[in-house]
Parts: sequence; structure tokens; C-alpha cells
Amino acid sequence: MGLDRIKEVFAVFCRHCGRQLMPGSRYCHFCGNLVTRQKKKWPNELLAALAIYLAVALVLGTLAIADVFKPHATEHTHASRETQNTVLPSSSLSSSLPYRDTGQRLKLGRSVKLLEQDVLSSGATLTVSDADHALTGLEIKVPAGSYPDTIHFTVTEITVLANGLDRDLILLTPLLQVENGGAYASGLVTVRLPCQVPDDHLAVGFYYDLETDDIECVSVMSQDSTSVTLGVRHFSGIGVGAVPEAVISVDADTGYETDFVPGIDDFNMANNGSSLEPDGYCAGQCLAMMWYYKQRKKAGEPALWNRYDNYGPEPALPFLTPARQDDDVMALRLASVAQHNITWTSTLLRSFIDVSKLSDKQTFLGIIYAMRLHKSPQLICLYELDDTGTVISGHAIIAYKWEGNRIYVADPNHPGRTDRLIELKDDKIQPYASAATASDAAAGKGRLYTQFSLVGFTALHDQREMAELWRQLDARTVGSRAFPASGLKLFTTEMTPEGEKHVEITSGYEAKNPTLEITYASADSPTTYYLTHATPAGVCTPINKDIWGMFAVNLKLGDNYLGIKEMKTVGGKLRWHDYRWIKVVLPFPYTGRWQGTLHFDDVKLPPANPDASTAMPATPREALSIGCDQIPLELLQQLLALKGTSQGIEMAIAESNGQYKAVFCMAGATLQDPLTSADRILLTPGDNCIQGETRIESSNIVIRLRLESDGESADKMKGRLDFITSDGGPHGIFTSITFTRDGD
Repeated sequence: MGLDRIKEVFAVFCRHCGRQLMPGSRYCHFCGNLVTRQKKKWPNELLAALAIYLAVALVLGTLAIADVFKPHATEHTHASRETQNTVLPSSSLSSSLPYRDTGQRLKLGRSVKLLEQDVLSSGATLTVSDADHALTGLEIKVPAGSYPDTIHFTVTEITVLANGLDRDLILLTPLLQVENGGAYASGLVTVRLPCQVPDDHLAVGFYYDLETDDIECVSVMSQDSTSVTLGVRHFSGIGVGAVPEAVISVDADTGYETDFVPGIDDFNMANNGSSLEPDGYCAGQCLAMMWYYKQRKKAGEPALWNRYDNYGPEPALPFLTPARQDDDVMALRLASVAQHNITWTSTLLRSFIDVSKLSDKQTFLGIIYAMRLHKSPQLICLYELDDTGTVISGHAIIAYKWEGNRIYVADPNHPGRTDRLIELKDDKIQPYASAATASDAAAGKGRLYTQFSLVGFTALHDQREMAELWRQLDARTVGSRAFPASGLKLFTTEMTPEGEKHVEITSGYEAKNPTLEITYASADSPTTYYLTHATPAGVCTPINKDIWGMFAVNLKLGDNYLGIKEMKTVGGKLRWHDYRWIKVVLPFPYTGRWQGTLHFDDVKLPPANPDASTAMPATPREALSIGCDQIPLELLQQLLALKGTSQGIEMAIAESNGQYKAVFCMAGATLQDPLTSADRILLTPGDNCIQGETRIESSNIVIRLRLESDGESADKMKGRLDFITSDGGPHGIFTSITFTRDGD
């Protein structure tokens, strides 16, 4: 008697469908019924054969009979999972796994390797045809060109012992694990999983991370009576479940809301396209926003809106410019490079549309359930098709809230808007009006998108690349190669003893006149540029060419900021390429004689010394010079009475060898020469001000002076003149001053 006869005797068959079962199975893989075992009488020939095999084993030291019981597939038990013979069939509703609260999302059991195969760059179809597995009929189609080199695939089936994902979700398949080194395919890979979706149920594809227990919805391309097909570009644990359509009804009183909110969690810039992506970067912008929301906002970092306002390669402005987006350099580069890197090419779009066979209602309900299951916003891709079904235009938006038959979306063409939505009527998603870019929408070049697809957050996009782009944004280096500097330089003309001289305007340039004329520009590559003038208060004004074809900038006293926007023509479209701010300073003419008013804002002095015998000083300055602890009561009362009053004051400022020196006196007194007086104060120019201090000899009193322009006139100043104690305490006389230039 041979081994085949022994195996035949030991074989177990299903009493319901008659097909052979795997050893140890509790359920039939084919019909889903519970296996009931009957005692089998062993034939005499089998007993004789066993005796012979046992004798040989004793002699050779090898239990050859082990071959009789060798399983049909190699089984790998995960250390963190329970080892059990249960393999849940997927061929009938009776084999589905309903929700059970176990404290775990999925409780996993034994894993069985289904196949191993090398996938060449020419593509391949991986199929599980062995009838002994729950995933018999599994098909993975890898299109040609998906990988540049040969990739080794290992496909494993993992038993699910308990389903704790969602109360309304039943599982239809075991967990499929595909290992290929973490490679992302450049094309759309389809995974067809054998299962039966119950009537009035919606198929739900999902990723399950075996390490983190995270779950994410995967795009369902189609579902039929025997299978569900998913679309992916990378692999993790993959499964298919079903949810009753009744629990995601589009009745008016139903809804769900994530905590993603436009105006808080989206970029404050619109999708206007760039020199890298002239047709828009909507998908890159959406993916960048979703990554930030998931990885940073959820971790407690600030909201995305305006966080990267005027955030460029170098810190340039002391104020924000939320009303303009052209200077949000790093954010614009990030969205553009993300769009460029995701290879969301026309080929991938075409295959996505060709494979997707869901009805509008299935798509709409799938978006709703994905938000609810994942508890986060979902990416939706929209398409405009011509009469032949060819894609004319595409767009990307983010679904974040559901109310009845409406799903509210964040549209990169309309940042901050909370009234954008898609709507289901009579089981049809109504056409969505938007445009390829925000500039197209503003120009009346809108489009109606009629086909909609739910796109998994990681299923079609490499999140490792997105994390790296955000790291580069924080370092202010993202897109440095994709947006090379044009070498644009601006020049003005200055008069020198040798005649006119062209001088480059770089950051920190000190203008010689209130009107800065930009006489010409040069660049290493073709570029179109536009200029904006900004004041320190953040007021931005476009600069237009004058009648002679030159840019003339009317500068304010102190710091001015010149914004330079560069545009490049790509494919006949003029698109954003770069933006930078440079500081231009119009120095304030502080030197000269000044007359003004000193107002006593506050007087803070210690209590009087009743034993003080110091003679009465003539001025507050002399009073303070005797020391706060020696002020007589009468003087203290006079000083306190100064609060709220005003006196005339005179001042003179002179410049010598780059140093500013100032002296002052009360009106009517003699004003000394600031270059020779021992009481002068040395002043240092700062940001739109000049300031300095000096200590009164033989006292603890410090005189502190600060001056700045009063408005736009070079003949007016304002500031503070304070007499304070040098120990940093709260005592002193605090005054505000205003000056007008002395015309004499």
C-alpha cells in the first residue's frame, strides 16, 4: 500500500458540499459550513502499512510517517497572535465575521503563505489557484512599468479571529499581507479578493497596519457577486468588509463631521499653478494638508492656516502678509513638488477611471463611511470627461463633513470656504463646478466635474516622500532644485563724484532719495517680474512702471520692503516661480536743532526721607541726581505734581565719524554744543529709531532717550525721555516727547 492510498484514507471531506478539507479545518473553505467529523474505521491494509512504516522509522531514526500528515501549505505563526486552526471562509455570508468588542481592532491568528513570485518590470499577474485557501481566486495585477527593476512578492493569508474595527462592519475576507520591500508602483495595481458582498451592503476595502493597529480605507474599484477589486500602489495588511447601506443613509437627519475645518486646517493659498506644475497642484496641496493634519495637528501643533505665511528661504519680514500668497514660497514649492512626485500622470488617471466601476451612490456612501471609519478627512479626485470618455481635466478636493445627501469639501481653489459641497440626488452625484486652477476659476474658465473617486490617503501616495518634503519645508530648502534661481538683479542709479553709477539693490540697501528708481534689471534666465512695496505696518502696494518705463518707489522714512515676484512662461502659461523680499532703508535725518514738548506720563519715586537736609534742587534732573533716598518731602511733592503736565524742551543732534550725539535742555535754558558737551548722550541708529542712554555722574540715575519719525515727515520726531534708577527698579520719571525741526 503506497502513501497516496494512506492519504486518501486520512482525507476529510465536507458533508455538505463534498469537497476535501484541509487537515484540522473547523469550517469548510468552500461552502462555509461547520465541519462535523465521524469516526472512520481503519482498513486492515492501512494498519499493516503503518506497522511497516513505524518499523522503518525505528531503524533509520526518522519518522517517515510525518510525510503522511504534511500540510498543504507552510504555516507561519505570528508571535503576537493566537495560534488556532480556524481559517474563516469567504465564499458565503454565513462565513462573514461580525463586530465583537475585544479591546483590539483585529485579533489575528495563523498565517499561511500563498505564493512567492518575482515581478519583472514588464509586469505580472499573481494568482492564487490552490483550492485549499480562503483566498482562492485572489488576483493581483501589476501593470508593465510599475517597477523599474524586478521586485520579489510574498503573499500571505492571515486568519482573523475577532473583528473589532467598527460596530457596523462585517469582515468578508481574511487579512491579505503582501510583502515587496515597501516599494510604490508607478502605475495602478489592482487586487481582486474573492468574497460575496451581501445585498444592500457596501463593500469596504481597508489597509490594516499589523504594527500600529492603524486602519485606512482603500479605493474600491468594483464589486460583483464573487469578488471585490481594490486599487493600490503599495501594500500593507489588506482586507475587505461590508457595511449595511442603511447605516449611512442620506436622510436629512443623518451626518458625521471630522474635526478638519477649512480656514483652520487648509493652506491659506489658492491653487494657481507654478512653473513646475503649470496646470495646478491641487492634489499635492490636498495631500500636504492631510499629512499635516494627521501627523502634526493631531500631535498638538498649531493649525496650518497662515502658519507658513511669507515663509521663504530666508526670514525676511517682521510682519505677516495673509492677504497675499505669492510670498508663501515654501508652501507653494511643497504643493508643487508633491504634485510632481506623486506621478499622478494621465496614464495613472486613465487606468484609475477604466478600472473604477462603482455607481455614484456606492462612491458617495464609500466616502461617507471612510470618513466615519477612519475618523478623518478623505481625498476625492474629480474628472471631467468628453463624449468619448477621455479625461479633459482633473481636480482634487478633501471631504470633511457629511450632512444628509451632502458632503462638504475643502477645495484648494477656494481656501477657507466652508460652503463647497457635492450632492447626491436620485442616486446620482451632481456635477461639481470648479476649475483646474483658482486663476482659471477667477477668469471664468470653470469646469463641471462629473466623475468622482475616493482615493486612499496612502494607497496611491508614498507618505515617506511627503514626510521628507515637510522636513525640507521646515529647513526652508524644499523645491530648491525644482525652482532654480533666475539670478534676477535690480539696479538703481546713484550720483558719485565720478558721475552716474549703477548700484545693485540688495537687502539692507540705504536709499539716497525718498524716490527709489529702478533703472534696469538683469537675469541669468528669462523671467517676468512684478514689484510690491510694503511698509513696516504691513501695508502692501503694487509698484507700476512710470511713463518712462521705469519702476519708481516712493519710500517711507525708515525700513521699506520691496517684494519681487518672478513668473515664468511654461507651455504658453505665465506661472509663479519665486518670490523674495529685500529691505530698503530711507535713513531719517536726525541731525539739527529741534524744539518740542515734554509730557510727564508718570512719576514713581520712593517715600521722602524726613531727615534729608539737601538743598532744594532747581530742576527735576538735579533733584534726581541727589539720589532717591535723599529726596526731601517738599521736593517729592513737587515732583509728584509734575505727572500729567507738560514743559517745553529743546534738543540738538550732531553726527561725527558715524556717531550721533545729542543734548537737551528745558525751554529757556542754554542749549549746549552736542559735540563738546560733557552731558551729551551717544545715540545708536536701530530699526526706524535712534536711541541711547547716559548715567548722571555720582548718582544712580540713568537718562534714557529714544527717538523715531513721527509719521511721514522728516521734520517731526517723537520718542521718550526717561530718568530711571540704574538698579532696574520701578522708580523714575517717565516722559514722552515730540519734536519739530527748528527752522532757524
